[in-house]
Amino acid sequence: MNSTSKQSRLKQRQRRVHRLTILSMFVAVAVLTAAVPVSAAVTQAQVKDVSGGLICYCGCASKVVAMCGCATADKIEEDIAAQLESGQTKEEIVAAYLAIHGEKGLATPIASGFNLTAWLMPIFAILIGGFVIQTTVVRWRAQKRSRDQPGSDVSDETDVKHQSRILNELEELD
Repeated sequence: MNSTSKQSRLKQRQRRVHRLTILSMFVAVAVLTAAVPVSAAVTQAQVKDVSGGLICYCGCASKVVAMCGCATADKIEEDIAAQLESGQTKEEIVAAYLAIHGEKGLATPIASGFNLTAWLMPIFAILIGGFVIQTTVVRWRAQKRSRDQPGSDVSDETDVKHQSRILNELEELD
């Protein structure tokens, strides 16, 4: 019985050591993965998102970098991908591009200052056009109503015929 109890104790110790080894490996893996910076691969969609708002400076008809197929656009997209991988945000990348190329490097104007007119003028033009159309239609309807009213002084041949016919039928009724 003595030898069986020693064997059972030995098995229990081996199990504990085995469990501690497994636990220490999990802890080591967790610490190592937390310590290593996660470098998320930048997708082509993220690069296109940033490059879609920038104008290519190569001189081929001022295209957006995402749509321009020249070598300069490819270089710009590589730079954008490198900046995204380094942890910069879209806003930071666009601000750096603006600092180098100025506001002409943007595909859409910044909605501030005088550039605000580029955003507001189409809205005002649509509103004014709608007002002019509504006013014209209201005037046309008012003119049509005044012509169609019985007391109006419209002297068409058809109206004279209708009036004479009505008078003839009224006389016949008497």
